[in-house]
Amino acid sequence: MTAEIDLQIQEQVQRLSDAIGLRPGFYEKLLTEPSDWAFLVELQVVVESAMTQVVVKALHQDKVFDHVSRLTLDGKTGKIQLASSLGLLDADTADALRALAACRNRFAHRISNIGATLEKFGEALDGQTKLDLLRKMGTLHPEDERAEQVAGFPEFGAKLRLRLWLSTAIALARLADAPTHARLIQLQRELERAG
Repeated sequence: MTAEIDLQIQEQVQRLSDAIGLRPGFYEKLLTEPSDWAFLVELQVVVESAMTQVVVKALHQDKVFDHVSRLTLDGKTGKIQLASSLGLLDADTADALRALAACRNRFAHRISNIGATLEKFGEALDGQTKLDLLRKMGTLHPEDERAEQVAGFPEFGAKLRLRLWLSTAIALARLADAPTHARLIQLQRELERAG
């Protein structure tokens, strides 16, 4: 990352962490987690906790906390669908969270991946899956799709961790803090253009 964009992202992620009640530095530390397996599991736990909190708050019913917390993240009866039905998630945010869930399910559910890397995992995905993930994470603009496909999705695996982390931060910010959400989207676009 460029130093300026990196600093601005850190500032926005700190605002996000404050808004969703994470201890200072926790979200930033996820990016430096040595294990890609642990990174994905912890990132999804943060998302599931934040989603539960937002849904319970929107329903104004603390007594549904236990029920909502037991829902899966994705699927017809999952937290993403429930939050979307309640008008808490737009389609782009839901897609970003679905990209995280898809990667976590394909990577973290295999015990053999505990020591593996997201880079190798990402590079081994077929072109259509890479395209779908890039679209869902919001890191591929329609005008760039053809060029990415022709080039064979260069550095897809190398950028997968950062893209998941940042697209998830944007999704969480959408849930918690509209100004942070808008700024993170702008910084994501700048980062993609720079790198």
